[in-house]
Amino acid sequence: MHLLHHGTLATLGTIKTTFQLTSVLDVLLDTDTSVGSGNYNPELDDPEYCNASSTALYELTMLSRHYHPTVRKMAMHIARGVPASGEGSLPPEIGKLTSHELYDQFDSTQMVFNPVIPVPKQVEPKMKKGRHQFINSDFKLYWKSIIRSGEAALKEKSGLKDPPGYNFYNALVNN
Repeated sequence: MHLLHHGTLATLGTIKTTFQLTSVLDVLLDTDTSVGSGNYNPELDDPEYCNASSTALYELTMLSRHYHPTVRKMAMHIARGVPASGEGSLPPEIGKLTSHELYDQFDSTQMVFNPVIPVPKQVEPKMKKGRHQFINSDFKLYWKSIIRSGEAALKEKSGLKDPPGYNFYNALVNN
């Protein structure tokens, strides 16, 4: 969980190869804790007595939501039992790579992301600057009346006339 995506892919590649070579490891995909002879205890020094058959690969759930699309594919491939074909199988260009090749091919130290990140679409902003939206139309009318009365009071007090094209409301909102 604390690796970059290329390290995670290399680790998942090792797990995939191990699953392909050893059918006994399918127990790790089962989340039922009643299988085995007790609870998994990783702190024991002797691996024979730590009940490794009572653990599960819970990390695959989190990796299936990873930011990198290839890590997501590989995690789902392993979670489905490493199928050779059909639903859940990997594309041949990824499935045939070894752990070392996965690490090298998806390494981002050269500032190149594999696969290439698509350019985001240009989206028109929903609300332009200076526009107000009111939930209650009565409040909008009340607010406009306050602005108009403030404009009139300011004109009376100053005795000045507005230059042509001057709008007090727009000047207030845009400043």
